[in-house]
Amino acid sequence: MSGHKQLRARANVVYLLVVLFALAIAVKLFIIQLVEGDKWLARAGTVATAWRTVVPERGNVYSEDGRMLATSVPVYDVFMDLMAGGLTDEVFQEGVQGLSECLSAVFNDRTATDRRRALTDARARKERYHVVKRGANYDQVKALRGCPLFTMGRFKGGLIVESRTERSMPFDRLAERTVGYVHKDGHAVVGLEGGFDAQLHGTTGRRLERRLAGGTWMPVGDDGLDPVPGSDIHTTIDINLQDVADDVLERQLRKHGAQYGCVVVMEVGTGSVKAISNLTRRNDSTYVEDLN
Repeated sequence: MSGHKQLRARANVVYLLVVLFALAIAVKLFIIQLVEGDKWLARAGTVATAWRTVVPERGNVYSEDGRMLATSVPVYDVFMDLMAGGLTDEVFQEGVQGLSECLSAVFNDRTATDRRRALTDARARKERYHVVKRGANYDQVKALRGCPLFTMGRFKGGLIVESRTERSMPFDRLAERTVGYVHKDGHAVVGLEGGFDAQLHGTTGRRLERRLAGGTWMPVGDDGLDPVPGSDIHTTIDINLQDVADDVLERQLRKHGAQYGCVVVMEVGTGSVKAISNLTRRNDSTYVEDLN
């Protein structure tokens, strides 16, 4: 009987502990939901989810015959997480040489030896955001995904690719000053890009996004405001006349040893400007589109 009572006492103790544990959980849930609910909801709204800006697609600038004078093109910044989950010391040592050779072949800017030394030093420093290349194009990024280690993906192989857009002018310096630019800080606005920035920029959107593991963001639901793409601008610039004006102006500047000069070609019957060229001589004796 004493043994039976002892066993029963132990069972009662265990039962009591389970009940107390369940009560503690219930009390904690009550506190979190009713007492501290507002605090945790506010923190969740700022940490796990956030309203993020969605930049609209900027409009293009065209010449008189519809050829593109300015457009936005995607470029990519490539980084590497040297402490990614799949990069054990053994895996890294086996793949770093192949990765270095691949990076050297894709970008053709540094030797494989230099690449390997940079990657090895970055791993020794436990870098999680090592710069591999800024301003890479789509074909280069596509080739990178086939490189050793990078085939393992972002979270195992450490490949991080961030996209952004840059303004591109297919005709290089032709009408460069006329087309102009807008600095990101908004302090410098020049030419058509500056004068029609509101129309080219469009309307910024916003959407609710949730932060996932690794720092990436994913849209949540359909709430928010969709961005409105910017409008295109069709100018009266004749790119053929622009080419002629640019060439003639540079030849005359060189002939007379002039520091700068400007040419404007106008259709007198309508007042339409067909070409504008502003050239300034640099210290290396080359001419660039510069101040009017």
